[in-house]
Amino acid sequence: MARRRKEVSEKSLELNLCAELLQYIRSWPGCDRALWFGLTQALERQEGIDARIKNAGPGVSVLLQFKAPWVTSLEDRLYKFSVNEQQHEAMEDLVGNKGNEVYYVFPLFSTWSKAERHAPDLASDTWMVPVSSIPLAKLTALSSPSTGLHRVDVQRANSFVTVTFHSPEVTADAINARQLFSQGGMRHPTSSDNVDPGPFGVSSDELLTWVERWSHLRFRGLNAIFVPTRR
Repeated sequence: MARRRKEVSEKSLELNLCAELLQYIRSWPGCDRALWFGLTQALERQEGIDARIKNAGPGVSVLLQFKAPWVTSLEDRLYKFSVNEQQHEAMEDLVGNKGNEVYYVFPLFSTWSKAERHAPDLASDTWMVPVSSIPLAKLTALSSPSTGLHRVDVQRANSFVTVTFHSPEVTADAINARQLFSQGGMRHPTSSDNVDPGPFGVSSDELLTWVERWSHLRFRGLNAIFVPTRR
């Protein structure tokens, strides 16, 4: 039997959702000049991430690690994803002591037909989990020695959605992407020019340091929505 191919790629989900989320952020006070950085493998090899951050100047970024569902996912019931332990360690490092906002993003779209039905509002069925809510120590204790991979189930029961990191189970709170971004649920900066954005996101200096520290890793699906500091 021929193996089923993934119908909706991770990159397609990234592109469409980042476009939606960017517009929400631009509607926040003081965030109208927000930009989207796609942190691709090619950019890492060319040190283009560093150049982009430096050229953009001071500001803060929300980091979004996108995941695409497996082809075996059951539409509107159970969606399966994979999380890499080493990647998780790097993102937990980016969260840091200040609680910087770094998220896993789990879009519940495994078919184009469902994506078309929801467009232009894919965020309404996209669910996010703060990296800080799944400590590395828990994942390390549960890891597969051969791969360091973990299965993640995003399951719908009526209007409730649960996210479970497996073997054995570690359950995390799921946050709806549209609700979080459209209602300003994130701790975004004010419109005042000189206000410290605090825990809103990762500062440019922090992100540059992090890129250098983890340059040996290649990330797929990692994006940054960057808000320049007003001058």
